[in-house]
Amino acid sequence: MKSNLIENNKMRTFICCFILSISTGVIVKASDKPMPEVHNKQCIVSSNNGQKIEGVIVDKLNNEPLAGVEVTLLDCNIKVYTNLDGKFEFENIVPGAHAIKVEYISYQSKIENIYLNDSKSNSPWLIKLNNITH
Repeated sequence: MKSNLIENNKMRTFICCFILSISTGVIVKASDKPMPEVHNKQCIVSSNNGQKIEGVIVDKLNNEPLAGVEVTLLDCNIKVYTNLDGKFEFENIVPGAHAIKVEYISYQSKIENIYLNDSKSNSPWLIKLNNITH
Protein backbone atom coordinates (compact mmCIF):
# COMPACT_ATOMS: atom_id res chain seq x y z
CA MET A 1 0.00 0.00 0.00
CA LYS A 2 2.78 2.42 0.94
CA SER A 3 4.69 1.73 -2.31
CA ASN A 4 1.53 2.46 -4.35
CA LEU A 5 1.18 5.79 -2.58
CA ILE A 6 4.82 6.65 -3.32
CA GLU A 7 4.40 5.62 -6.96
CA ASN A 8 1.23 7.76 -7.26
CA ASN A 9 3.07 10.78 -5.82
CA LYS A 10 5.97 10.24 -8.21
CA MET A 11 3.56 9.99 -11.14
CA ARG A 12 1.74 13.18 -10.11
CA THR A 13 5.05 15.01 -9.79
CA PHE A 14 6.18 13.75 -13.20
CA ILE A 15 2.91 14.78 -14.87
CA CYS A 16 3.01 18.26 -13.30
CA CYS A 17 6.63 18.78 -14.38
CA PHE A 18 5.87 17.47 -17.86
CA ILE A 19 2.88 19.78 -18.33
CA LEU A 20 4.86 22.74 -16.99
CA SER A 21 7.77 22.05 -19.33
CA ILE A 22 5.46 21.71 -22.33
CA SER A 23 3.60 24.93 -21.57
CA THR A 24 6.85 26.82 -21.01
CA GLY A 25 8.29 25.46 -24.25
CA VAL A 26 5.24 26.56 -26.19
CA ILE A 27 5.51 30.08 -24.82
CA VAL A 28 9.21 30.33 -25.62
CA LYS A 29 8.83 28.78 -29.08
CA ALA A 30 5.82 30.89 -30.02
CA SER A 31 8.11 33.64 -31.30
CA ASP A 32 11.77 34.16 -32.03
CA LYS A 33 11.46 37.60 -30.51
CA PRO A 34 10.79 38.05 -26.79
CA MET A 35 7.27 39.26 -26.11
CA PRO A 36 6.63 42.47 -24.12
CA GLU A 37 4.31 42.14 -21.13
CA VAL A 38 3.60 45.70 -20.01
CA HIS A 39 3.85 48.94 -21.95
CA ASN A 40 4.31 52.42 -20.56
CA LYS A 41 3.66 54.91 -23.39
CA GLN A 42 6.05 57.51 -21.93
CA CYS A 43 9.11 55.46 -22.93
CA ILE A 44 7.86 54.17 -26.26
CA VAL A 45 7.90 56.28 -29.43
CA SER A 46 6.64 55.72 -32.95
CA SER A 47 8.30 52.87 -34.81
CA ASN A 48 10.38 55.18 -37.03
CA ASN A 49 11.80 57.33 -34.24
CA GLY A 50 12.58 54.86 -31.45
CA GLN A 51 15.73 52.99 -30.56
CA LYS A 52 16.25 49.28 -30.05
CA ILE A 53 17.81 47.77 -26.95
CA GLU A 54 18.96 44.25 -27.70
CA GLY A 55 21.32 41.77 -26.18
CA VAL A 56 22.02 38.26 -25.03
CA ILE A 57 22.12 36.80 -21.52
CA VAL A 58 24.68 34.06 -20.81
CA ASP A 59 26.03 32.08 -17.86
CA LYS A 60 29.21 33.79 -16.66
CA LEU A 61 31.17 30.54 -16.19
CA ASN A 62 30.40 28.65 -19.40
CA ASN A 63 29.01 31.40 -21.70
CA GLU A 64 25.92 29.26 -22.42
CA PRO A 65 22.84 31.30 -23.41
CA LEU A 66 20.06 31.39 -20.83
CA ALA A 67 16.46 30.99 -22.06
CA GLY A 68 13.50 32.41 -20.19
CA VAL A 69 15.40 35.14 -18.32
CA GLU A 70 13.21 38.07 -17.24
CA VAL A 71 14.60 41.37 -18.52
CA THR A 72 12.90 44.54 -17.28
CA LEU A 73 13.40 48.04 -18.64
CA LEU A 74 12.98 49.63 -15.20
CA ASP A 75 12.13 53.22 -16.05
CA CYS A 76 9.57 52.13 -18.65
CA ASN A 77 8.09 49.14 -16.77
CA ILE A 78 8.43 46.87 -19.81
CA LYS A 79 9.32 43.18 -19.40
CA VAL A 80 10.51 40.67 -21.97
CA TYR A 81 11.92 37.15 -21.68
CA THR A 82 14.94 35.79 -23.49
CA ASN A 83 14.39 33.28 -26.29
CA LEU A 84 16.13 29.91 -26.59
CA ASP A 85 19.34 31.64 -27.74
CA GLY A 86 19.35 33.94 -24.69
CA LYS A 87 18.42 36.96 -26.84
CA PHE A 88 16.12 39.80 -25.84
CA GLU A 89 15.06 43.10 -27.36
CA PHE A 90 13.03 46.19 -26.60
CA GLU A 91 11.84 48.21 -29.61
CA ASN A 92 10.83 51.85 -30.10
CA ILE A 93 12.46 53.12 -26.92
CA VAL A 94 13.12 56.83 -26.34
CA PRO A 95 16.85 57.70 -26.62
CA GLY A 96 18.63 58.52 -23.36
CA ALA A 97 19.62 56.85 -20.10
CA HIS A 98 17.85 53.65 -19.07
CA ALA A 99 18.36 50.81 -16.60
CA ILE A 100 17.58 47.16 -17.22
CA LYS A 101 17.18 44.53 -14.53
CA VAL A 102 17.94 40.89 -15.29
CA GLU A 103 16.46 38.12 -13.11
CA TYR A 104 16.67 34.34 -13.40
CA ILE A 105 16.15 31.46 -10.99
CA SER A 106 19.42 30.29 -9.36
CA TYR A 107 21.29 33.34 -10.69
CA GLN A 108 22.23 36.62 -9.05
CA SER A 109 20.04 39.49 -10.26
CA LYS A 110 21.82 42.27 -12.10
CA ILE A 111 21.05 45.88 -13.05
CA GLU A 112 22.78 47.38 -16.10
CA ASN A 113 22.75 51.12 -16.82
CA ILE A 114 22.66 51.87 -20.53
CA TYR A 115 22.54 54.93 -22.72
CA LEU A 116 20.80 55.01 -26.10
CA ASN A 117 22.20 57.64 -28.43
CA ASP A 118 20.18 59.31 -31.17
CA SER A 119 21.74 57.20 -33.93
CA LYS A 120 20.36 53.80 -34.86
CA SER A 121 23.74 52.12 -34.24
CA ASN A 122 23.46 51.01 -30.61
CA SER A 123 25.45 47.81 -30.09
CA PRO A 124 23.88 44.63 -28.66
CA TRP A 125 24.53 44.07 -24.96
CA LEU A 126 26.22 40.95 -23.57
CA ILE A 127 25.14 40.35 -19.98
CA LYS A 128 26.77 37.59 -17.93
CA LEU A 129 24.97 36.24 -14.88
CA ASN A 130 26.56 34.51 -11.89
CA ASN A 131 25.01 31.19 -10.91
CA ILE A 132 24.55 31.33 -7.14
CA THR A 133 24.51 27.54 -6.77
CA HIS A 134 28.20 27.16 -7.78
